[in-house]
Amino acid sequence: MSFRGQLDKAYEKKVVGTAIDRAKKVALAVDASLVKNTPVDTGRARSNWHASLNTPDLKTTQSTGGNNTIRTALSDVKLEDTIFITNALPYIRRLNDGYSDQQPAGFVERAVQTGNKVK
Repeated sequence: MSFRGQLDKAYEKKVVGTAIDRAKKVALAVDASLVKNTPVDTGRARSNWHASLNTPDLKTTQSTGGNNTIRTALSDVKLEDTIFITNALPYIRRLNDGYSDQQPAGFVERAVQTGNKVK
């Protein structure tokens, strides 16, 4: 392998690999915080957090049993991707505004702050 090839391989492993690993850790932390802190009545709001790459996933489900879209989305993430974690239920904003006594307002913003603290 040429010296340039060795440099490219090392760059890919050290720089790109590290950046992707960090993005995954941040996304996993945000997703975990969102799921954990979403107020629960039926479980539908908690089950409607969907992760996707490059385009927000705006589908909703009637499920109340949770999902695991974050691991699926992150399995193919590349450095140039944008990771979206969305919840398209019409009442999710109201829940985040403090509508439920189970969680104070701003649980979405706190989830993002949790992601910002990931090392």
